[in-house]
Amino acid sequence: RVCGIQGGEKQQPPHHSSPGEQYEIQADVVVNTAGPWAGTVANLAGEELPLRPSKGHLVVTERRIFNMSATGHLRYPSDGDLILSHHAVSILGTTSIDVDDPDLARPTREETFKIIREGCLLAPSLREARFLGSFASARPLLPAGEERGRQVSRTFAVVEQKSPANLVTVAGGKASTYRLMAQVAADLICKRLGISADCTTHRQCLPGAEHLLPWRKLSGEGLKSQHCSKALYWKKFNGGYSKVNNYLHTGVDPGNILSPASPEDTIEKKYPYLSEQVARRTIKRWGSLAEEIFCS
Repeated sequence: RVCGIQGGEKQQPPHHSSPGEQYEIQADVVVNTAGPWAGTVANLAGEELPLRPSKGHLVVTERRIFNMSATGHLRYPSDGDLILSHHAVSILGTTSIDVDDPDLARPTREETFKIIREGCLLAPSLREARFLGSFASARPLLPAGEERGRQVSRTFAVVEQKSPANLVTVAGGKASTYRLMAQVAADLICKRLGISADCTTHRQCLPGAEHLLPWRKLSGEGLKSQHCSKALYWKKFNGGYSKVNNYLHTGVDPGNILSPASPEDTIEKKYPYLSEQVARRTIKRWGSLAEEIFCS
């Protein structure tokens, strides 16, 4: 936890949150990416940041409700607008409630019931569903004036603050713009330090997604362009998916694609780029088999 920034107007010695343990970190540029706490950190350097934390509350079901990735109300944005499919579960939400302290952005019983009620309008089957839980966090929104809640834009800003602490603050935005935020911030910092270099953030494969992009490993020999690589990937994807999909619907496995002992392991070994896509169907298929065996 940041407790002080030397060089700003507020001269508090930096120290670790553990009692008695103190240390200093020296840097040419301090980058403030504290999310909803970015305003608090900026204030330690004597800077003002008009940040308005907004609580978002989500509810998680025990199963996937829709095959499609997202389903929402066709109306003006409001609480409980969406049902998002994620692996074997669905996520209902969200809310946009202004909070003074990001640490107090916690789910409430009333909000949970409201989100479920709105979700039932989209998917009546939710009335019979079980729910795993709910969670909440604060968005670091940057209001343009007296806007509140959903009126506040989800845009972002990289602020080059002029304090002696050489502070650069990244605020606003959302998960879908994080890489662009990083690129803009990196370009600004390089310019400030006199470094001439291209940002590579937007070209890096995100952790955990390597198996979904096998054509990146095939570039060079035998491949004249990235488009050729992608075509090869989709050919493999479609061929493998049709075989796995056929097994999950018919139970016939002529190519030993899946093994009843360890279906997930077999999928990952033979078709690693399919493991995420068929995880839900695999669970559904084995759940049906278990029901036939134990409930007949």
